[in-house]
Amino acid sequence: MSSYSGWPFHYKYFGLGEPIVFLLAGPLVTAGAAALYFPDSRELLRFAALSLPLSFLVTLRLHSGNMQRIPFDTTAHVLTIARFQGFRWSKAAYAFLVVAPFLCVTALAATGVAPFFAIYSLLAVPFAVFALFELKPVSGPLDPLSYELRRNAARLHTAFGILYCLGFLLF
Repeated sequence: MSSYSGWPFHYKYFGLGEPIVFLLAGPLVTAGAAALYFPDSRELLRFAALSLPLSFLVTLRLHSGNMQRIPFDTTAHVLTIARFQGFRWSKAAYAFLVVAPFLCVTALAATGVAPFFAIYSLLAVPFAVFALFELKPVSGPLDPLSYELRRNAARLHTAFGILYCLGFLLF
């Protein structure tokens, strides 16, 4: 991951940080690990799909930090998705990234890709509601309230991740 902001690729500086982290923190790593245990390609795709809710949450944490750094990235000529979108649209992307894991896990459980008990992760909805509630009054990247966005993303990620794992343990 050192090439995220360093040599040789500098993904962050070209607005590719969030997409690369989304893929590396979820589907690619999970499919690679599953390939060691399950050479069947159907299992690889299944495990990659199962990682998607957590990929959204990892990306949420990164995006919330990039939202705070928009003025500094502008000064340093760093192109992140948050800087490209501007703060207003970054707030919309933040809201999407908060909601997406819940929609994803519901779809995975409904289709049988994930075990039924994976829906235990829906118990983390209060953390998502709180994160969205705290997002609304934030007026810009330098607003002191914007610092809470990362903290709320981390809380949601932790709660959802623990509950998601419990759903698999109960399977």
